[in-house]
Order: sequence, then C-alpha cells, then structure tokens
Amino acid sequence: MIPKTVIKALDEKEYLIIDQELEVESIDPETTIRQGHIRFIDGSQLHFMEYTGQQTHDYRFHYMDEDENLIRRWDNAPHHQELKNFPFHVHIREELTYSSA
Repeated sequence: MIPKTVIKALDEKEYLIIDQELEVESIDPETTIRQGHIRFIDGSQLHFMEYTGQQTHDYRFHYMDEDENLIRRWDNAPHHQELKNFPFHVHIREELTYSSA
C-alpha cells in the first residue's frame, strides 16, 4: 500500500502535480489492485501497480523522466534471484540493486 505519508505529501504539494489517475479494484474481500499514474510539473511520471491479498503483495513503481526514460523502478517480480534481498529490488536507470522494501 502507498504509505499515508507519501499521499499526504503529494496532497500538500498539488502545484507539483499536473494530473493523476488512480484505479482501485476489489477482486474479493481480501484482494485489491491499485494502479495509476502521477504526472509532475517537470514532465516526469510515476506509474504504479500494487496487488495485495491475504497471501500476496506484488508491486511495481516506475518513475520516468519527461522523455519516458527510466529513472527508477521498484518492484518485487520474482527474477534476479542473485540479489541478497530477493525478490525486492530497484532498477536505477540501467543499474540493478537490492531494496529493503
């Protein structure tokens, strides 16, 4: 779930956001998909998807510059098993690193 502190910070800085979209779909009483995007005044964008359920929590947060080049991507896709914090990892431009998420 997107931390409440992040949402509060974004709400307080509305002048930084050009547009945003959020879709929330309840699959069943315990499973929810949240996805959407935020486009910032500098042209950068954050696209996100979070799938939460009783037995699962999958996510991806994809932050791009105004030309849609990757700045940073956080996800827990089950690849990169060589990382010490598998499956949590971060792509920083072309580099891959672990995440504590």
